[in-house]
Amino acid sequence: MAYLGGLLDIRSWNLDKNLHLTWVDGKANVDVNFYHKGQDKSPVAAQLSSLNESEKMKSL
Repeated sequence: MAYLGGLLDIRSWNLDKNLHLTWVDGKANVDVNFYHKGQDKSPVAAQLSSLNESEKMKSL
């Protein structure tokens, strides 16, 4: 696994589509999605989720 600046661990990525990261402390996930909207436009959406919240949802 690769680390970005010592803060993020790259879990997986698809070139020009998305990037899935975990904080090194293991307490949160970060999902980054890239959208192609033409030659000069590429919106980016990032979502941060707490692993504690994910564990709570699994127990429901």
